[in-house]
Amino acid sequence: VGGREIGYLYGYYKKLRSLSDQAVLTGKGLTFGGSLTRTEATGYGLVYFTEEMLNDNSDSFKDKTVVISGSGNVAIYATQKAQELGAKVVALCDSNGYIYDKDGIKLDVVKEIKEVRRGRIKEYVDAVQPDNLSLALNEYMLHGGMPVTLSYETAEEKEEYLKHLFSMTYHKDVEERNKIRNEFNLSTLTTVMASTVGSLTNPNKIANTFNTELKSNIGKDTIAQYLNYLEEAFVLRKVNRFDIKGRKHIGATYKYYFCGSGTAKCAPGFPAS
Repeated sequence: VGGREIGYLYGYYKKLRSLSDQAVLTGKGLTFGGSLTRTEATGYGLVYFTEEMLNDNSDSFKDKTVVISGSGNVAIYATQKAQELGAKVVALCDSNGYIYDKDGIKLDVVKEIKEVRRGRIKEYVDAVQPDNLSLALNEYMLHGGMPVTLSYETAEEKEEYLKHLFSMTYHKDVEERNKIRNEFNLSTLTTVMASTVGSLTNPNKIANTFNTELKSNIGKDTIAQYLNYLEEAFVLRKVNRFDIKGRKHIGATYKYYFCGSGTAKCAPGFPAS
């Protein structure tokens, strides 16, 4: 609640009571009985109080890394005073999420967002790191969103990790959880799906490919079951068609995509970019 909101409350109070009793509300604007530094007071007070506690323990804000909850008046001016006392504030938040700036929050940007535009704190990212966002998107498109990939320096290391994850974790999980005895068929199916990602297909067409190319007698029901297992493990995602209705769904073809871009790239058979 700021001076604007208090102004609304005070105006309606005057309308209801026909009185100009300014003492009934705190936080008023300067034009109707407010006080200087009222906007800053609570945030400053928080930091002064904390500074005294630190001093009592032979410490201070100087060179401290600080996280502050919120991004309204209290948080903004707590950040300002903490920075003035030598601290580096690295995070703020609101009801939509939080921001983290390892180099220290740029308070002028936050004030523009919250006090002038009355926007959301997430807008800070676009305001201060447009180039980093593009790099982050490119990285995600290449190697997906698995957090561990960020610990590897080179693309080769990241891809090696993803390949190991795909073969030793995803496939093993699907095989063991569903008690699949024919590992070769599951592995071959994954390779087929990777090499034809985004193409129209269905279990019957895939089974025909197995029968003609591999001389395998695997049936369409088994293929459908394997595809379902891969969907449940979030390896594949089936995209239904919206251009067919009713009985035409029987025997219709669909498209399958890999759930993660990094997973897809490291799946055997995925087309090289």
